[in-house]
Amino acid sequence: MVAFLVPLVVCGALWWPVPVQLDQVHVHTAFGDSHVWVFDRLARGLFADADLADCRAGYPVEQSMRPIGMVPGLVIMLLRPVLGALGAANLVQLLSLPTSALLAALWIRRTSTVDDVTAALLGAAFGLCPTLLGTFATGEISNTQAWLLPAFLLASQASLDRGPRALPLVALVGLAAAFTSPYYALALPVIAGGFALSTVRRPHQRLRGLGLLATLGAALLPAYPFYAGAGVRTSMFRPARALTSPPLELAHPAPV
Repeated sequence: MVAFLVPLVVCGALWWPVPVQLDQVHVHTAFGDSHVWVFDRLARGLFADADLADCRAGYPVEQSMRPIGMVPGLVIMLLRPVLGALGAANLVQLLSLPTSALLAALWIRRTSTVDDVTAALLGAAFGLCPTLLGTFATGEISNTQAWLLPAFLLASQASLDRGPRALPLVALVGLAAAFTSPYYALALPVIAGGFALSTVRRPHQRLRGLGLLATLGAALLPAYPFYAGAGVRTSMFRPARALTSPPLELAHPAPV
């Protein structure tokens, strides 16, 4: 549990007093409150019959939005009745890097000869690496879900070791990545390709390597029509202020 607890303590300290006031403290990040608003609105639309058609995002231009961060978003929506929208979002963010570290430590332990303590410390180093701490600071919840990478490594290794029985796990992680963080999802074919190449000199595993590639491809495919649907505009910005003439230093429409 060292791999989980060390990042949890660090994240809790960085966001103090959020851990003891989950539903009261707004963390000032680039994305924090916007994520809370989006997932709260989706929850009200899905579970409370709220009308989502009155959303003014994109004003004054009508926009078609394609949300990401679906896995943490689903967890937030499930926890929302208990913790509130803000509390649920804060909790998910606080647990994201520790979860990433824990799965990384598990991957290291299963694929190397290092002891448990070394694996835990290496996992914690992954969870607290500068990239993830920077992402945590910006509050972009889709990119704090770095557990997707070690989860896919574990699933890929299992598919080579156990064959078709592990392919549903590969598909599940691939699908979760595609709708949670397309950035991480783009890395999965590279990882899968590395595993497939490792089977070239192992004839008994070649079909398993091809099965891994095929399963991942099928899992990622539904994301393409979702993100590239007809009529989707490129901008989701709206004016921050109603001005007769926009200031020269800001793009128009300016982001909120």
